[in-house]
Amino acid sequence: MRILFSFGYQHDFINKTYWQRHGLGGSEYAMMKLAEQFADHGHDVTVTGKVGDEVIAGVKFIDYSKLAHNQHFDVVVANNYIHYVPLFDEMNITYKQSYFWLHNFDFYAWWRRKALPNEGRDVLNDPRITAFVAVSEYQKQKLETLYPAMQGRIVVLNNATDPRDFDRINVRRVPGKFVYSSSPERGLERLLTAWPKIQAQLPHATLTVTTPPYAMKWYDRFKTSLDGVSFIDSQPPHKLYTLIKSSEYWMYPSTYDETYCITALEMMMGGVKLITTDTGNLKYLAEGRASVVNATADDDKLIAEMLSALKDTIDNPDLCAERQHAAERFARSENWFARYQQWAMTIASFN
Repeated sequence: MRILFSFGYQHDFINKTYWQRHGLGGSEYAMMKLAEQFADHGHDVTVTGKVGDEVIAGVKFIDYSKLAHNQHFDVVVANNYIHYVPLFDEMNITYKQSYFWLHNFDFYAWWRRKALPNEGRDVLNDPRITAFVAVSEYQKQKLETLYPAMQGRIVVLNNATDPRDFDRINVRRVPGKFVYSSSPERGLERLLTAWPKIQAQLPHATLTVTTPPYAMKWYDRFKTSLDGVSFIDSQPPHKLYTLIKSSEYWMYPSTYDETYCITALEMMMGGVKLITTDTGNLKYLAEGRASVVNATADDDKLIAEMLSALKDTIDNPDLCAERQHAAERFARSENWFARYQQWAMTIASFN
């Protein structure tokens, strides 16, 4: 098959080399990994968007401005930006199927620095959209409520991780080391508020904080001076996964409405002990694999429950080990090869 993946717009010209050097946000990472899987299985794969031109791992990255007009693809997969429908129409790029892959509860309706009419909702009815793809059942249910045009047209294909990226790393785990790697507004402030009490339970505790590249703009607002806490800039994947595998705890006091949470999957793959809320799709991901607390809006109560969960984790090593083993087994099963197979079956079902 000829497959065209459409990233949409980002601040930088991204591609696999960019990811290797700087990292990417979750939706861009997911599309890049899926594109590689299709290329690995013999398909002709092009990735377009605001991308840096390169050919790597069998995938052709071609910027929108250089993508040839008057082409036909078997499948188009577009990430978050609905403008691909009018854009490819204008370029006379035709396709048999197209999938609009949403990673949030909304989508971007921008084209050429202007908003599409009716916030892009009219495009949702275009018959050239074969199906909408959600990353979890939780997200699907919300999308069908928010966008009636999607009702009965959503396929759930979960996100994933790549165990190979972790298995290449051999690093000593540091007792008492905590890691935080999500966007800072999702729970970092509560974690820092709880930090003195965490150190009261674990006097040797340290915390390393990093953030995805897209969150660097507002990262500085959350930085503070606390004993044992260090802040580092966004990390390329090898360094990020090394940081995760060297850590003992991931405490995530978040109320952010997660559509999936690739970060949780990365922590499971890294063998970290998970202490998290049940916000959004985390309720599904964390069940039986983490110490889980209710994502209450009362910050004081939430922090108290997280501290209690930490104590429970420390006091029950056998139960914690069971959860860690279950988490790693689950994360290994949620890999991009398995996800490729599900995507391929979905595409075949619409032929």
